[in-house]
Amino acid sequence: MKKIVVILINTLLILPIELLSAKEKDYFPLQSGYKWVYRVESWIEGEKVDKTFPIEISSQHYDEVTKTTRYYDKKGEVLFIKTKEGILGNEGRYFLKYPIQVGNTWFLSGSRRDNIFFRIEKIEESVEAGGKVYHDCIAIRYSTGKVESVLKEGKRKYFAIESITYIAPNVGRILTESYQVSRKGNVGPAFSETFDITKIGEEGRLIGRIGLLEFQKSAIPVKKKTPSIAVRGLESAFRYPEKGIFRPALSPNNQLVAYIKEKGPEFEVWLAHIDGTENQKLKVPAQRGPHKMAWSRDGQKLAVEAEIDFNPYIFVVQLNSLMPGEIYQIPGESPSWFPESERLIYITKEKKNNRVVISRFDGSNIKEVIRFSDYLNDLSLSPNGGLLAFSSRKKGMGIFELDTGNSNHIALAIDSITGKDFNRIQWTSTGNRFLYFDKINLWVWNLLSNERRLIYEGVQEAKWSPDGKRIAFVTSSFPKKFFIHNIDESTIESFDSIYGNEYNWYPDGKLIAFRDRKKGKSMFTSGIFLMDSETGEVKRRVSSVSGSYIDFSKDGKWLLWESFMAQTFFIVELSGAKKP
Repeated sequence: MKKIVVILINTLLILPIELLSAKEKDYFPLQSGYKWVYRVESWIEGEKVDKTFPIEISSQHYDEVTKTTRYYDKKGEVLFIKTKEGILGNEGRYFLKYPIQVGNTWFLSGSRRDNIFFRIEKIEESVEAGGKVYHDCIAIRYSTGKVESVLKEGKRKYFAIESITYIAPNVGRILTESYQVSRKGNVGPAFSETFDITKIGEEGRLIGRIGLLEFQKSAIPVKKKTPSIAVRGLESAFRYPEKGIFRPALSPNNQLVAYIKEKGPEFEVWLAHIDGTENQKLKVPAQRGPHKMAWSRDGQKLAVEAEIDFNPYIFVVQLNSLMPGEIYQIPGESPSWFPESERLIYITKEKKNNRVVISRFDGSNIKEVIRFSDYLNDLSLSPNGGLLAFSSRKKGMGIFELDTGNSNHIALAIDSITGKDFNRIQWTSTGNRFLYFDKINLWVWNLLSNERRLIYEGVQEAKWSPDGKRIAFVTSSFPKKFFIHNIDESTIESFDSIYGNEYNWYPDGKLIAFRDRKKGKSMFTSGIFLMDSETGEVKRRVSSVSGSYIDFSKDGKWLLWESFMAQTFFIVELSGAKKP
């Protein structure tokens, strides 16, 4: 019962949207001071809920960098985000994409493989809500694509939730009706080009309604502020102007950045100088992916993992500065480089078996390390290339010594533990320890003392400090907590500034860059921040544009992150080069 009410209230937050139709009508005016009061009703399992739910815009802010307007409630939490492409909810997902026309369909995740979609079914509808009749309304279908089930009279019955929302000019959303639609089995509602909105009441049972009771337009004057500057106190900064760009990867020699560009259903791999100049497309003949990009230690080669006909391949690109040279195609996946930048270790398939192998970067001189027939959890090479930590479902986790000098046995097993859920292995820079996860519990394996120690239960993300003496980690429970654990002193210190789980260490370990600063128990200030890793003092707000995949160049001169909102990434040059 509570689940259905949550679905209905969530619908309140994702469907009141501002639309521009072909006739230039303002279908949902968003402005500080505007308020909508709705009646929320639901009927399911014989119970009834009847309550009112207000939505009020208390403030708004336009960001010059991302060209977006954010609308906030009284608590300072984001209600809506308006961009040129459409409207996003507070989770950063599009719930409307232009143009406004019958048949326009967009998927929640941006992919047609996702059954969760929105579709404009009708325009210029007359709809009654709250005792009033509204004309020229838009009807939008929202389908969760998720199938629920109940057990009745010994038989399991399946159903899905379909909703229709009506939006009126100069008012906004006036009515939403949700129906429980029967399904034949555990299969979500297929995407339909011929959905008949008039028959939804016949095919399904009404389980919820959201109707507008009152709309107030007591506008609050918007204070004129100095345009938002994304980067503060920095010598120079830039963003990549194109959209559909993501997963940037800095080269270890601090000269280049590789990134992925989305081109419809396909992807391209591009290179640019770290200052954003001279972009160059790499001719990687992949059909899907890339899933991973790995730079060689010298920054002269790039290994790209992608697919051809659903089979994994590694494409190794030799570089002369920005100019790509030969591209080698190797069957395999999960590539990692040896320190000398001439060899790769990766997974390849042979009939029913999987093999961990080592080869030259061109795919020649292949040597088998491990053979296994089950699912790979993780594969991690130590920084000096002498040890390999390997984990699979059946074999558990083992540590292997590589390059033993014996031509018949290039890998020697030196220790192992049983278990099927070991993953996310991460070595220290010295190679004498590594952290790993057993499901969501954080462990550290000390190879010098052969000691395995449980650090914390319920961890979502963890990262070693550059000197390998501390671990910064975020808990998986909500509200999330951020800790730094000193391995040698066995101390754990809590830091209250960090809200999310996106962060990274500065190369000297004295600072941590993180996304979104905590403000109260459940609120935060968006952006990228720098924090002193010893005291927890927030030194500066680098940018008002939040993001993920935060990374520093090895010399500490450049800070990079990807912005989902802007659909691109940002690189800033930190003042003082070595120390910001």
